[in-house]
Amino acid sequence: MATLYSNTQARPPQSSSTAHESETLQYFLGLDGGGTRTRAVITDASLRSLSEATGGASNPLRVGFDAA
Repeated sequence: MATLYSNTQARPPQSSSTAHESETLQYFLGLDGGGTRTRAVITDASLRSLSEATGGASNPLRVGFDAA
């Protein structure tokens, strides 16, 4: 990915004495691979954007299956 954007307002949850040790953090990765660019975003469980990135084309019909 050529460019990386980060949401400076989003912060991972801080541990506290009231947090359950069995709690797991959840993150989601979304990808959109197109003929002109590829976009990716990582969000937390509240769907707050934590980071985004863009890069070149990744559609196999445009760049070939090996490159995609």
